[in-house]
Amino acid sequence: MAIKQSEQKQIATDLVIVGGGIGGLVLALLAARRHLSVLVLDQGPGPTTNPVPTVIGPMGLALLDEIGLLASLAEEDVYPCDVFHFYAIGGEKLLDADYRLVDLPSLRGLTNLIISSFILQSLLVRELSHKENVSLLWGGQLNSLIFDEGVVCGVTFRHEGTTVTAKARLTVGAD
Repeated sequence: MAIKQSEQKQIATDLVIVGGGIGGLVLALLAARRHLSVLVLDQGPGPTTNPVPTVIGPMGLALLDEIGLLASLAEEDVYPCDVFHFYAIGGEKLLDADYRLVDLPSLRGLTNLIISSFILQSLLVRELSHKENVSLLWGGQLNSLIFDEGVVCGVTFRHEGTTVTAKARLTVGAD
């Protein structure tokens, strides 16, 4: 069946991010703050509702501090963690990784933080929802990459029954 012209849409943007997970949303926020137009496309119906624990290490903490979200995390259900215990499937203890013994930067006394991915992703979505230069499209299905002389320059995808062609200066696959 041929697609009717009314079911097609063209978008031009600076950055297309395929994947609305934590990595993709952080990238979107960083790009938006640099005044780039951003389109985030994710196949899920919305931000995750799965409370999977996510470990944020020293560099991740520094990045969250740089973008101004670390202080917001203090208000959420987070667990600071300096020691990780690793066990074999049968229960035998394999090792303890004690980050206090390693010369790593700490931020506000933290070396690692454990937080629900749902909380972190929701915080990022809330922050991005205030950005006029960011579009978050949930429930889209990637069809193909667009190439120009062998270089990726965008994507085509289906969103709410419409085929969308999004051309961008940069296209990134993220989680």
